[in-house]
Amino acid sequence: MSALSKVDVADNHIASLTLPKHSTLYEVDASNNELTAIDVTGLGGVEELSLYGNKLTIDLSPCTALETFSAAENRIASIDVSTVPTLTGLYLQDNELSELNISANPNIRWLNVNNNNLSALDVTAQRSLSI
Repeated sequence: MSALSKVDVADNHIASLTLPKHSTLYEVDASNNELTAIDVTGLGGVEELSLYGNKLTIDLSPCTALETFSAAENRIASIDVSTVPTLTGLYLQDNELSELNISANPNIRWLNVNNNNLSALDVTAQRSLSI
């Protein structure tokens, strides 16, 4: 029996999603659903998390190996990414962010935060940022 490594439930009408709590899961795509929150506790091995097109809030701190986080087109007003220094891609466009601190994320190479309420953004720590 093989271990579950990817969950793809994108493009449904899912309002609640319970994910398995084990380290073999490395990718989750729950984009374009009706999620308002998602619990990622126990998913320290997840490298890619795609949640765009929902209405959610999320605590990313359990995702210590996360490399790519996509949560565009949500209603996210604030998010703490400081607990995830492994991030290389951060996609938070079309949200309600008024501030975003990525100083603890020096590995970010791809960043999209257009169409938010940001008045300033410091990207001096991102030496490999692709523009």
